[in-house]
This record gives sequence, structure tokens and C-alpha cells, in this order.
Amino acid sequence: MTKKILIYLTSILLCGCSFYKEFEKPEVETQHIFGRNIEPQYLEDSTSMARLSWKDVFTDVYLQRLISHVLSNNADMKIANLNIDKAEAYLKTARLNYLPTVNFNPQCQITQTVWNDNSSTSKHFSMPIQANWEIETFGKITNNKRKTSIDASLALDYAQATRARLIAATANLYYRLLMLDAQAAIALETKEGWDKTVETMKALKEAGMTNEAGVAQNEANAIGISMTILDLDRQINEVQNSLCILLSRPLGTIVRGQLEDQVFPESFSVGVPAELLENRPDIREAEKNLAKTYYDVKIAKASLYPSLSLSGMAGWTNNYGGIPNPGGFIAQAFAGATQPIFAHKRLKYNYKNAQKDQEIALIQYQQKILEAGNEVNNAILKYQTVKAKTELYESQVAALERAAMSTELLMKHGSTTYLEVITAQQSLLNANLSRVANKFEEIQSIIEVYTALGGGCN
Repeated sequence: MTKKILIYLTSILLCGCSFYKEFEKPEVETQHIFGRNIEPQYLEDSTSMARLSWKDVFTDVYLQRLISHVLSNNADMKIANLNIDKAEAYLKTARLNYLPTVNFNPQCQITQTVWNDNSSTSKHFSMPIQANWEIETFGKITNNKRKTSIDASLALDYAQATRARLIAATANLYYRLLMLDAQAAIALETKEGWDKTVETMKALKEAGMTNEAGVAQNEANAIGISMTILDLDRQINEVQNSLCILLSRPLGTIVRGQLEDQVFPESFSVGVPAELLENRPDIREAEKNLAKTYYDVKIAKASLYPSLSLSGMAGWTNNYGGIPNPGGFIAQAFAGATQPIFAHKRLKYNYKNAQKDQEIALIQYQQKILEAGNEVNNAILKYQTVKAKTELYESQVAALERAAMSTELLMKHGSTTYLEVITAQQSLLNANLSRVANKFEEIQSIIEVYTALGGGCN
């Protein structure tokens, strides 16, 4: 027996170190993760945009109030915070596995014996405290605790991801609302101009300078813009409703600013690739899932080796049956080692499966990094493109304003047709609406860059 114990202890000493080694993050290639087609100023080795507080990115006071309200009252955010509390409770439970399990098990037994019309009664009382303690061998308890600790950290990452998603969703809806407001204002102003054109056309008809077709065509255009205004009003109402749902409050009007007053950081950087790995919750989640599979391999391997446990009992016992003062103290102690025999093959397959799961998790981790780099690249290129189009839209609108004014003056003097006037006015309206939409796309691309870099967690 002593020889077996020595062999068992020797195996623990020889194999134990590898079982307790902590997970180390694998090295991944990140040199060109952001691509090669991004303008140099966005790749400067400076603080990443993701390090900025959301209040420094979204400076509109009305939006800041909305985001603060969402982060405090949104149902998804509340659930994420509750999951953090649950994970922390599980972690505390895992730490208790190092301690023995103690049970208090009082018992009472009464026996009555009848023999030749004589009966005797004996009573047995015992109040033992039983303890079972699994000794830490081959890192099973430690690695289980590390896995549970990762679960607690994953809950925090999930909450941060939820926070970033809610910030981006709130900002997108808010700026979409401002865009629709601006487009509705343009449409109303255009309708007022077209109504005046209709009156002008009627006056020209009475003077014999145009015909009924010209008047009817301008009236149809005025009716068309009225329908556009109705559609914009409906969209404004829908976006306000979506914001109210996000805010977890009854439907109503959203107090807001104006699109033209929005200010954003004049310059920003995507930072170094290493920051992306630290900032994005989904990458951290993939890394921690990889760590969990690492510890699963350790636990599965440890299951192939013997386990050692201690158990004991101590307490008070008492017997009544004609014996004076029969009470006494009882104590027992046991130690045992369990070696899987018939289950060894099944445990070996579990170990191999755990290794395969670790390989899968590594591939998923590497793929998640590539996807994150792609999202950053797409967001930056979108911002570059939309930014370049802004000046072009301004020039286009200015040119079409001159064209609309010129054609209207020419029509009044009879040197052009009403069709040219209508075409110029319609082109100006479309350009103005597109210019506002482009402004929203520019803002939206900033939100996408911020989110792709992992912003919104502070």
C-alpha cells in the first residue's frame, strides 16, 4: 500500500507543473490588418478613436441625454448587468470547491423487541458531522475555477458589447431623425416655391404666354412634393417610435437639435492593431473562449489520472436500553484514491475532443480578428468617400440653384419652356435631399468607425 501511495505522489510531482500552467494568448499576424488602401493620416501611431469617451464623439447635448437614458433604462442593458452579477456568484461558488463539504446528519433509531410476552425498547441517537474533501490533484479544481473566472469576465465583455451597440443604435436613430427633419424642411421650402411657380404659370396663361399643359404640369409637381412631405412625416414618426422603444419609454416626441449644428472630432486615428485586440469585446470574447477550451483540455487530461479524496466523521452517539450513561464520542477518517478503469477509454475520447475544440476556437479567434480589420477598413473607406463627396454636393447644389433661378427668369420673359423650369426645380430638390443624405452618411460612417474600433465601452 505504501508503495502505491509513493508511486501516486511521484506521478503528481512529475506531471503536476504542466497541469497548472496558465493560458497564454497566441501570437497573431496584425501588421496589415487594416488594409493598405487607407489614407496615411488615419494610420498614425496615436491614440485610437476607440479610446475617446462617447461624450467626446457625440457632443450634441440632446443625444447625450438620450444615450445616458438608454444605458440606464434599456432592457438589454439591465439583463447584461444581471448576467454579470450571476457570473460573479458562480465564481465565488467555484472558489469554495477548495474547501471540504460538511454535512450535519443527526439520526434517531428506536427498536422494540417482543419475546414471550416481554418487550424491551432500545433507542440509538447519533449526531455526527460528516466531511468530504477532494484533494487538488492535476489541477482539476484550479482549472475549473479559472474557467469560471473566464465566464465572469465574458459576462463583462458581453455587457460592454451591449453598451457599445446601444450607443451606436441610439446615435444612428437620432441622426437619422435629424436628416429627415432637414429633408422635410427642404421639401416644405421647395413646395412654397413651387406653389409660387404655379401662380406665376396661371398668370402667364392669362397673358397668353403659356398653356394649360404648363399649369397642370406644375400643379402635379406641387402635389408630388406634398406627397413627399407626407412620407417624410411618416418616417419621422417611425424613427421617433424606434427611439422611444430603445429608451424603454412610451411613444412620444423626441426633443432634438439640428443636423447642421453637429460637430465631430476633426481628426482621428485607428491606432495600432494591438489596440483593436484589446478594445473590441467580440475579439476578447473569442480569446476567452479559446482560453476556456485550453482549460477544458487540462481538465480532460487530469481526468485520466487518479483522484484523491479525504472523508471523515465526528460526533456524539448515545444508546438507551438499560445501559447507564452509554453516551460517547465517535470519530472516523478515510482516505482514498480513485483510478478510472472501465471509463478510461471514454475519458480518453473526451480528451481528444477537447483538443479538437481548442483547435476550432483558435481558428474562430483568428477569423474574428480578420473580420474586425475588415470592418475598420470598410468604415474608414466609407468615411473617406463620403467626405470627398460633401464638397461635390455643395458645388452641385450651388450650380443647380443658379440653373433654377435662370430658367424661371427666362420663362417669365418667354424665352424658355415650362419643362426646363420643372426639370431644373426637380434636379435642385433631388440634389438638396441627396446632400442632406450624404451628411447623414458621413456621420453614420463616423459611428461605424468608432464601433468597429471597439469604442463605446467608456
